[in-house]
Amino acid sequence: MMPVTSRMEWNGNNWIIILDNGPRGRIEMTLDDFVALAIELKTVLSLDFSGEEPLPPDQPDLQD
Repeated sequence: MMPVTSRMEWNGNNWIIILDNGPRGRIEMTLDDFVALAIELKTVLSLDFSGEEPLPPDQPDLQD
């Protein structure tokens, strides 16, 4: 399996983040879009374990 490589390039207007997974594809987005995506994913993927069941010991805390 080929590891994902990443780099940043200046396109004259914005910083562009490039994630390259070889033959499996390549993603390019502005730094601002990347930060917005990261915030959205953290919000969407956060799990609330404050009620019924305790957090399993082997489950990483996604709230941090």
